[in-house]
Amino acid sequence: MWNDQNKRIALVLSGIFILQAFLIFKSSGIYGGADNINHFRIARFAWVHPWLLLDHWGKPVFTVLLLPFTLFGIQVARLFNVAVGLVTIVFTLRLIKRDNKYQGFVPIVFIAFSPMYFLLMQSCLTEILFSLVLILSVWLFLRNNSIGAAIMLSFIPFVRTEGIVVWPIFLIAFIGCKNYRAIPFLLIGSLFYSVVGYFHYHDWLWIYHEMPYSMGKSIYGSGSLFHFILESPQIFGEPFLIFLVLGLIRWTIQIVKSRKFSGDAFWTYWLVTGSFVVFFAAHSYVWWKGTGGSLGLIRVIAGVIPLGAIIATNGFLGVLSAIKRNVYQNVCMGSVIVLQTIIPFLQHRLPVRLEPTQELIAKSANYIKQLDNPSKIYYFDPYLVHFLKLDPFDQERSNWGVADKVQPSNTMNVGDILVWDAHFGPNEGGVKLTDLLADPYLQSIKVFFPKEKFTVLGGYEYAVYVFCKVQNKTVSEQKPAIIRSLTFDNPGMEHCLIIDNKTVFRLGSSVEYSPAIRVPLQEVAYHDYIDLQASVSFLPQELISSDEVLLVVSVDLDGKPVSYNKVELVAAFENIGSWQALSLPLKIAVDFPERAVISVYVWNKEKKSLLLDNLQININGV
Repeated sequence: MWNDQNKRIALVLSGIFILQAFLIFKSSGIYGGADNINHFRIARFAWVHPWLLLDHWGKPVFTVLLLPFTLFGIQVARLFNVAVGLVTIVFTLRLIKRDNKYQGFVPIVFIAFSPMYFLLMQSCLTEILFSLVLILSVWLFLRNNSIGAAIMLSFIPFVRTEGIVVWPIFLIAFIGCKNYRAIPFLLIGSLFYSVVGYFHYHDWLWIYHEMPYSMGKSIYGSGSLFHFILESPQIFGEPFLIFLVLGLIRWTIQIVKSRKFSGDAFWTYWLVTGSFVVFFAAHSYVWWKGTGGSLGLIRVIAGVIPLGAIIATNGFLGVLSAIKRNVYQNVCMGSVIVLQTIIPFLQHRLPVRLEPTQELIAKSANYIKQLDNPSKIYYFDPYLVHFLKLDPFDQERSNWGVADKVQPSNTMNVGDILVWDAHFGPNEGGVKLTDLLADPYLQSIKVFFPKEKFTVLGGYEYAVYVFCKVQNKTVSEQKPAIIRSLTFDNPGMEHCLIIDNKTVFRLGSSVEYSPAIRVPLQEVAYHDYIDLQASVSFLPQELISSDEVLLVVSVDLDGKPVSYNKVELVAAFENIGSWQALSLPLKIAVDFPERAVISVYVWNKEKKSLLLDNLQININGV
């Protein structure tokens, strides 16, 4: 019935839709990176290449539902997840109302403003649709439509593969409720796609053979068994998390005390908490073991956030019941709503901007657009063809990766372009930069470095190299090097003293910065980038911990740093009184105004006591 409460809920959901739409159209980036682009392009180009509707990585159910939205561009396609998220909230509210009659707004903000769900509603990723399928499965079961629940669940692996881990929870429920007839319907989804996919793959078991995830060791490594627990505030937000824990405890105690292990109340508890815990535990296990292609991404838990909201609502109602006066209940409710609502904005920079890696890929795409039509482009980062507006499945124009990973030019034609990035190139692509630079027929024609140095998966310093296959490779002439140093050879200089017949500079409680070496950018001869190395010798006179003393290289414009890079001077007890050498190798972009200045200095953040000698910078233009 369309009562006043339902109208208020509809108004709140409409407000959430408007907010998300605003953020989507104001964002230059998308949370989740290249996976968004991959999902979008699989659905977008399924219109041209229908076999993409069966792409196992893209998830067939997600692809076919996203398909019509992609005709209007990626921004409109992202609204699909906003709509799906709001429908999920509606069915979650129905489950909560059915169980305990609560009709307030707290569950809405738990779901819509949990940091991960909030961000993923703006994406082209699969977690939001997964959450809807899971909630609908629970809802159908509890409405005594076990066959409908089984059919819905049968398609869940084609939304997210790991969804199969909740099958045992539902299987026990089917058996416990003696709904044996529903069990065979768990195979409907697999049978449907096996038959449909046979006409493309000519393999009845293509679902298994084309599985994109291996249960062997993952290239992404592994981590703590408690990784997702430790990251829970980033997943749920603190108010949600507190009531989630309270709700899990309270609901379990209620079930145990009731001694009723059947009936709607028990099976609601079993399906909601069981699916939530099993899903959470499964992801914790595969990341701990470094298997199943897990990268430890916390966004995967968003798939069970609506279930978590049901549990958290139980905990919230327990707290409300302990507060006797209505005024205090309203204060509690209002505080929870306000705090949960602002958390995504406190944790993340919104609207979402392009990540530093994506900014460089965009720059490389703009550079390629200026080239004479290359016959073919080889790439590793999916964002490149997205920025170039190419059909990534038209292998006449572009190709992901290279067949020969040691000498890629063997499988390229003269004039072809290869764009290597330090994240996808060596990891997913399996191609080393050293092999590309050594390839006798690949000419490096442009290099893009970030303004500030950072590393990516595998410990690689991020950069983007653009190569062209040529008949005769030329070696660039080495530009003259600039070497500047401060040797502190003036004993009359303030804070200098003579130690072991050499003059050194003393940093201490009254000295925060060393003298700096400054080199105007206009003095450096370069073409693509600047390759430099800053170094210093230091003698610690006390323990120096992480982030207390730094060797800094910055590019300053009008006295303000526009690029900042650092390395820490650290000294353990056994190093006190011994000279040590430290260097900071760095490649920096050249897209700074000529009036910019390169500065090198030591920053004594915590006023530690140490001596410096031979602060130096060696600059090469490339």
